[in-house]
Amino acid sequence: YPTYEVGARLCGAEPVVYDDPTELDPAGLKLLWLNSPSNPTGKVLPKDELTRIVAWAREHGVLVFSDECYLELGWDAEPVSVLHPDVCGGHYDGIVA
Repeated sequence: YPTYEVGARLCGAEPVVYDDPTELDPAGLKLLWLNSPSNPTGKVLPKDELTRIVAWAREHGVLVFSDECYLELGWDAEPVSVLHPDVCGGHYDGIVA
């Protein structure tokens, strides 16, 4: 899905594709874009993984942007928002969804 890469390039950022964002070098990393449920794969990130990612991003001062436009559609796994209190600890610092 090219929209994220195109958007990054239009604003002068370098897009980096990842499987596990916590394995990225946080130096120079300003924004982490999540897409769960994913377009086009339908992959749903579990709550514990989202919690780990949000904690890592906050620890390193990286903003989390989460595209959740497909959250309400039917999925095999129950999707959860990064804004869920169990994921974000009840506060939205550094998160846009």
